[in-house]
Amino acid sequence: MWSVLIAAAGASARMGGVDKLALPLGGKPVLWHALNAFRATGWFARAAVVTLPARRQLLEATGLGPGCPVDWVAGGARRQDSVANGLRHLAAFPEIEWVAIHDGARPFAEPGLIRRVLDAAARVGAAAPGIPVWDSLRQLADGELAGPAIEREGLVRVQTPQAFPLRALLRAHERLAASGQEVSDDVTVYQMSGRPVAIVRGAERNVKITTPEDIVLAAPLLAGPPAG
Repeated sequence: MWSVLIAAAGASARMGGVDKLALPLGGKPVLWHALNAFRATGWFARAAVVTLPARRQLLEATGLGPGCPVDWVAGGARRQDSVANGLRHLAAFPEIEWVAIHDGARPFAEPGLIRRVLDAAARVGAAAPGIPVWDSLRQLADGELAGPAIEREGLVRVQTPQAFPLRALLRAHERLAASGQEVSDDVTVYQMSGRPVAIVRGAERNVKITTPEDIVLAAPLLAGPPAG
């Protein structure tokens, strides 16, 4: 069976003191959209939301609606600690074999995108969506361009959801914690155990809310066509 883990314990550091996950989008918080995109599919037996108490209270006050059961898990000092907490919680349910991990700040994960990731993970062992890099990439040094342009061929912007065998990813996180290293996403954690990760077609609509301007840009996407 599949579960979903929503990583939503961050401090919204780039939002100037505003909690981006609590911001209203179409009358409901950003985090509500991120969670219910998965619950509405009917493909998940359980959801774990790793978040802060205030965000839990907000979601419960908003109303979660129909879908799989939701468990609330306390976050850790870093994203990888928060994800590990959620994985340990889900691993207590023997029937749960797989987990899809999604950013709480990505409110537009469409069913077609989710299905592509789940199917690829079932075939390969793990999967994540990616978008090719089209813009020119350059390095900065002291506010100035340094060196030649970085070759874009073969580069992708990796999104979530990212899907894995639950207990294999938990073991990888436990090894990471023992090593003292810090990484930015679960694909990296999983790859450190020597396992392959498939990349499937991502979706430009699957934006991550990072700055205040992103809310203004994201609002029209609620009425836009599905990414498929």
